[in-house]
Amino acid sequence: MNPAYLDHYLIQRRETKKPGFVIVRAGTGEGARTLNHRFNRVTRYLKGFRKETSLIYARGEPVSGLGRVEFYLGGDLILVWLAKKGRVPCMDCCPGVN
Repeated sequence: MNPAYLDHYLIQRRETKKPGFVIVRAGTGEGARTLNHRFNRVTRYLKGFRKETSLIYARGEPVSGLGRVEFYLGGDLILVWLAKKGRVPCMDCCPGVN
């Protein structure tokens, strides 16, 4: 389902002409190395997902609980992918938390 949600997000961004933001956050007990790995994997995947995708990427402050990848349309949070400690969220096929 993640690719379907992402596709919907990217279509909305194009139709509304609002900027798209992707914020990658570390979860409880995760350090800079995990955050960097997650950030690099997510940005690489999203850049290959659609050639016309122009999103703004950022590393956010850590959160308590699971790591997160948050998608904003303008200033509105519209999609969140969760990731288990030290992992990257599944971006191809798996619903839920990986």
